[in-house]
Amino acid sequence: MVPKRVIRIVNMKAAVLRAVLHFVYTDELPPMDDAVVAGEMLAAARRFRLKRMKAMCENLVSHLVTKDNALSMLELAWRHRCKELKLYCSEFISLAMK
Repeated sequence: MVPKRVIRIVNMKAAVLRAVLHFVYTDELPPMDDAVVAGEMLAAARRFRLKRMKAMCENLVSHLVTKDNALSMLELAWRHRCKELKLYCSEFISLAMK
């Protein structure tokens, strides 16, 4: 009998891991309208070096930017080296301040 092995993935919510697995098997992101979870999915994509998922999450997060979360989304973009998201958030913030 082959022994069972358990792989522990720390610092990740179950919903985010499910989204990663969904992407790996379908090449699609699950439907998402929560900016926080979308940001965590972006972080997971970077962590696992899933370039296409990262790009798709970056696009998703840009659609979820609001006046209330624009600064935190800009910080997320800096932390995960998302050039397009940085530009989008910077423009969004500058337009919101007018």
